Amino acid sequence: MTHLIQTKAVVQSEVILDTTAGKASLSFLKTSAGINLSIMQSDFADPVKMRYEPPFEPMGMGFCLCGNTEDNVDGFKHMSVMKPGETVLNWSNCLSGLTQTIGSGKTMTVGLFLNHDQLSALADRYEQKLPKLLQKPPDVFTQRKDAITPSMRETIQHIVQCPFHGLTRDLFLEGKVLELMTYKLEQLDTDRYQRAGDQLKQADLDRVRYAAELLIKEPENAPCLDQLARTVGMSRTKFHDSFLKVYGVTPFDYLQSHRLRIARFYMLEGKMNVTEAAFAVGYSSSNYFSRAFKKFFGVSPKQYCKTHLKSVPDDNA
Repeated sequence: MTHLIQTKAVVQSEVILDTTAGKASLSFLKTSAGINLSIMQSDFADPVKMRYEPPFEPMGMGFCLCGNTEDNVDGFKHMSVMKPGETVLNWSNCLSGLTQTIGSGKTMTVGLFLNHDQLSALADRYEQKLPKLLQKPPDVFTQRKDAITPSMRETIQHIVQCPFHGLTRDLFLEGKVLELMTYKLEQLDTDRYQRAGDQLKQADLDRVRYAAELLIKEPENAPCLDQLARTVGMSRTKFHDSFLKVYGVTPFDYLQSHRLRIARFYMLEGKMNVTEAAFAVGYSSSNYFSRAFKKFFGVSPKQYCKTHLKSVPDDNA
């Protein structure tokens, strides 16, 4: 059984949905830069269709952490499916209606919505040229899928787990929205993603993206290179080379950057010291973790915490 719920495309504040299918929370914020942020968390026993009515922002950037969503745009046969670990760019200047199907089980997505003039104004403010894909509005519905990078995932976690309220919350989220937008623009401006799509078969590209998701699903217990290659059905050498083409780094470096960013987040929460954060993300040696952290961020974890926190949990590392 599929349930249908109607709502506006642009809403300020928060909406709590309590249906016979389950519950959902939709939070919305419009930043001073004109970017609309949405955070959707749901847990449905059955699929639920959300019917959105105008006004619409023509450009949407979606990020899926868990669950599956399916967007059907009025007047288009094209159907947009977003799966865990994916980020999707949708762009159309003629949206008249949108129906989103949210799958059963737990789902969590974050969305950024804006128009071309707002994006151009942001680029002009920072004297930055937009990626070719975004330099002019498309004549037809345009979509592009990529994998959520470790940097994006860390920022999304900060957005979803925002500890502040009221004005402080809005100011915090304003900065995080711009940060997430920066990572997305950087991804769209990187030629290697297009080259990887040209050089690899779609099936191999999907295998590599699935492997990247497995790598960071449980960073404290991540599979080794041989295990990953076997899981996705590729030889060790082909998997390593394909991963490097898609992400520009080796699987080990991809995992390590994710571990270090998550550990940094744990320490900045003020609930873990250096050793605890290191063990939490899979390092067996706090000394090795400290060396890797300093190489990646330019300072030791202890010094980083002293700079960004008023108090640092006791640690002997």
